[in-house]
Amino acid sequence: VEFMRFQNDDGRFPMYYHHHAHALRILLKLGITGNRLIDRGINWVIKRQRDDGGWIHRANVPHGKNIDKISSCIWTTAEIAALLSEKSGFKKSEALQHACEFLLKNIEKDNLSTLLPDANAWNQFNISSDSNLMFAGGTLKVLEILVRAGYNPSNPQFKKLYEWFIAQQMDDGMFPMVAGKMPIVNEAVTVRAMALIRAVESTR
Repeated sequence: VEFMRFQNDDGRFPMYYHHHAHALRILLKLGITGNRLIDRGINWVIKRQRDDGGWIHRANVPHGKNIDKISSCIWTTAEIAALLSEKSGFKKSEALQHACEFLLKNIEKDNLSTLLPDANAWNQFNISSDSNLMFAGGTLKVLEILVRAGYNPSNPQFKKLYEWFIAQQMDDGMFPMVAGKMPIVNEAVTVRAMALIRAVESTR
């Protein structure tokens, strides 16, 4: 209740867009799914969706770049898409569909905003409490969003991304926190991977 008092009357949490979406995702995880303030917050951020299907906060535009000419932020979009995909009533929304299309068009690309700008962010499956890595998750996070939005291996782009992720499974059956030449086992990523695989394979 105290946390929700930070929400403005128009539905916005006065933070960057990805923080706003993260705040709403936390409230959903706490079970506050039917509260009208949640929908108000979601509708507020949907109105900020750009023509390319994504979102970027003005404060995440790199110095010297024009917000009107730069592409949306991949990981801000992923955080907002995750929110939409987790809230009933928005899973089939045009906003989520456009966000998923944006994510699929930008697979493995460098992010043009200041949030996780390295292409290696796609390989970062682990999510931590770090101020930036709390918005990580990479390919795994995008696959989780796409599955909840109704995508499956019948979509060629989804299939390619899914098969690449499955190939990252280590010899002991676990999945790494980061894909690379020296992978380190991560239990939380492995649990999420198993849930993803179950969801995907159930669609075949």
